[in-house]
Amino acid sequence: MKKILLSLLVFLVNNTYATTADFGFVWEINLPLGNQIYPSYAWANSVRDQKLTIVSNLLAVANKDFIGDNEGMIGIKLTNLTVKSHTIKIVVECDDIMRTTTMETFIATSTKVNIFPEIDYKWELLQNNKQPRPINIKITVWDNGKKQETKSQK
Repeated sequence: MKKILLSLLVFLVNNTYATTADFGFVWEINLPLGNQIYPSYAWANSVRDQKLTIVSNLLAVANKDFIGDNEGMIGIKLTNLTVKSHTIKIVVECDDIMRTTTMETFIATSTKVNIFPEIDYKWELLQNNKQPRPINIKITVWDNGKKQETKSQK
């Protein structure tokens, strides 16, 4: 019985490691505002003071674990990155409030990174939105040209 349990444990550990090694990282959708998307926040933030934006951008550059739109509400969090470099491509889709948004970035070495593409919102829809409603987003991630996975979030 002990040999069977030990064999099963070794099998599970080896298969889990192989999966992580194949992808080179683990990723998840990152919605910093309580796992919710607030189109009204995007609309209100679109007219923010440019001086504050410049300061925010400088702070984001100082944070080496962050890439992209420092005011972003939709991004991904990469963890367990291997020591090799990665060219990460992210595609964010949600026809309800945005056009398909694509971002590609190079990561030399790191253990974790948050990436927030600048979303191409449909501003005319956000301006006329009078009633909150649930929306679904879909994010697809590629690593070095290989499609990894697509995940959805409500």
